[in-house]
Amino acid sequence: MAQESLERTVRWYDRIAPVYDLVCGPLYAKPRRYALERMELQEGERVLEIGCGTGLNLPGMAEAVGPSGRVAGWDASWNMLERAHRRIEALEIEQVVLHEGDFLEPPRAALKGILMKQLGTAHPDVILCSYLLAIAPSWRQIFTRAFELLRPGGYLITVDTQPFQGGWRWLNPLAVPIANWSGHGDLRRPTREWCTRLPLTDLRQFHGGGVYVTRTRKLGRKRWSDGPPISPIDL
Repeated sequence: MAQESLERTVRWYDRIAPVYDLVCGPLYAKPRRYALERMELQEGERVLEIGCGTGLNLPGMAEAVGPSGRVAGWDASWNMLERAHRRIEALEIEQVVLHEGDFLEPPRAALKGILMKQLGTAHPDVILCSYLLAIAPSWRQIFTRAFELLRPGGYLITVDTQPFQGGWRWLNPLAVPIANWSGHGDLRRPTREWCTRLPLTDLRQFHGGGVYVTRTRKLGRKRWSDGPPISPIDL
């Protein structure tokens, strides 16, 4: 069932890829810039973006890590990823590698092997999930796997959409169905709550609370059951 849902999502983004940047580029520019700042990337670091889409985040991350760093972008939609290829080729960015496929498909050992080839490490310094959790059918598993891969001391950055907050809530009966249709997702998933229950997480909201950015620092391994980790285990 989850695989069928993922295939439908991929077909949708293959279809809207030609117009994605026209709409989502300017609409979400401010949260993207803020997320890049919160990464605090350093020269030579290794970064993984899960659900990189058309590559709107890739140039900024590549510039921040410099020629000695590496950036890997994953996406399940070939049409979206093809535009990311065009973007990095046009800008002559050499430290970015792109991968087409489901982030959850490779077994743990195989995934680490892929990341070793792409980044030179199986444990990235920073992992970004940008406008993914409200869309991906198996969003909890993606978040869990990302946090497990992150190196101790690294940052997991999440940028995503949710219903409007506060005085903007009156827009939700109209805005949420439109956003769910156009993004082929579900804004009412508890993605923000999932992220912010983690220790050492900060949150900022944009556009009337309709977009949020979280940053979580990993100090050690975490245990998961059916929900977010409850207590850290020191390495």
